[in-house]
Amino acid sequence: MGLYCGIPDEGKTLFETHCVNCHMADGSGLRGIIPAINQSPVIYGQFTEMACLLYQGRQPADTTQSFVAMPSFKSLSNAQIANVINYVKKRWTDNPQFVSEQQVAEAVKACQ
Repeated sequence: MGLYCGIPDEGKTLFETHCVNCHMADGSGLRGIIPAINQSPVIYGQFTEMACLLYQGRQPADTTQSFVAMPSFKSLSNAQIANVINYVKKRWTDNPQFVSEQQVAEAVKACQ
């Protein structure tokens, strides 16, 4: 297992604690209720969108994909958000570009 933002495997632990109940361990979500993240354009895009999504949460824009709002995880530190992003990108993308706590702090500040 790799070292993400500073604490080995913290991203996986945080994902299992905060994300699995909705998005499932394999990232498949619940069709029509919770969107899948394992093939989501969000995880393949810039980390800034994921950082803002985790920090702010989101109301469903397309109710054919989801009826449930994504909660805000403002209680997580920037390092923890970076670890979740790094875990998700490593797990479901072919070429993850890891992000730092500082990069997440800048992204979160910009999305407010």
